[in-house]
Amino acid sequence: MKMRSLVCVVIALLFVGSVVYTAGAQPKETPSWWQEREDSPDPGLELVLGSPAAAWRFEARGEGRPYRIERDETIGRQVLVCEDPGGLTLTGKTIYGSNVEITCLVRAAGEEGTGRFAITVCKDSDSAGLRLAITCGQDGNASISGPPLAGNRFIHSNPKMAGFSPRKGGRGFNYALRAYRKILPTWDPQVRAGIERDMAELPTAARKWFYIRYQIGADWARAWVDGRLVLDHQGEDLKTSGAIQVELVRGARLASMSVKPLVTHGALYEPIALDGYVRDRALAEGAGVRSDALPVGRTVMVEGIPFSFADPGLNEGADHIDVGRSSLREGNMEGHGPVRSELHRFVAPSEVDPARIRLRVPNGRYDAMYLIAGFDGEKDNIPLVSAQFYRATAGFSMVFEAEVPFLHAREAD
Repeated sequence: MKMRSLVCVVIALLFVGSVVYTAGAQPKETPSWWQEREDSPDPGLELVLGSPAAAWRFEARGEGRPYRIERDETIGRQVLVCEDPGGLTLTGKTIYGSNVEITCLVRAAGEEGTGRFAITVCKDSDSAGLRLAITCGQDGNASISGPPLAGNRFIHSNPKMAGFSPRKGGRGFNYALRAYRKILPTWDPQVRAGIERDMAELPTAARKWFYIRYQIGADWARAWVDGRLVLDHQGEDLKTSGAIQVELVRGARLASMSVKPLVTHGALYEPIALDGYVRDRALAEGAGVRSDALPVGRTVMVEGIPFSFADPGLNEGADHIDVGRSSLREGNMEGHGPVRSELHRFVAPSEVDPARIRLRVPNGRYDAMYLIAGFDGEKDNIPLVSAQFYRATAGFSMVFEAEVPFLHAREAD
């Protein structure tokens, strides 16, 4: 039985003449001698879609231009904004084979703060493809629905000999962007203050940017939303080639779309991307890490082990997790309701709480976990890190811990 380890534009310039202006003189505006075609694509569209506009087919229900390109200051990049009241569908003309990784960054909510975004991969005339949809509700939270496939990958070392059939039906669940929907005034003031502070820093669905990642292998597929695994299927009859289709409602924003070769690391290691989990910038004494000091946004090898480093551009500048945030504050609360273990003690990572650092990792048999970590020496803290593996809403937890070296320690120490 194999055991695995878990590890966390070309610019063309046309010179038609030159003009010298004296100091203080202002150049006169002259009318252009050319006109843009009304249906010509915006030059920023290729930056968003990651491929020429001609590689996509745009389908809108209304008249006029169905989208605009503008800079979104919240993430510091050009984005596509849907303007069609009936929504916009983008269908790629490129047929991709297997062994690709498809990613997109989207703000799914429309102008009313609600709405739905959907992305479908491996789609063709004979197959509906693998469709993943995010629905933003009026309560500020979201829900995620996946394709009607059983999440059977790694459920057994040899699925053909398992002796049972995995459950069928699509994977769907609530994505609670704020774990505490109600904060009661009767709670202990010290506990309540921390919950109020943490919930206030989290965005609601109306302002949330979702990072979606598809991994398509030869006979398997995975999908992640903000680092949460929502699809993990393997099957000989699984369709793993086809086009990409994106559906937007009015007001929704698409910031990026990319397709690149899938890089795997064999059966020994399972690198876990932290995009969607990281929240911190300052590392030691209020200072952050230089942008060139870490291979941000990439998976690299460190002493033969693959590590995936978070991309600050996808996480509002954050690049790491401060384990010091972790606190099982439910242990200090009295009464019933939010204290019940199945609701908060062993809750799934789809319930977002900055004080509970919960990662969704693929089901498998692991014998080690590797981390890149450092202790900042903060007063009244100790250099220990612990990891608790558990089954969501059930428990069955196992806890492991290790000592963490100081950030200023040298390799020879």
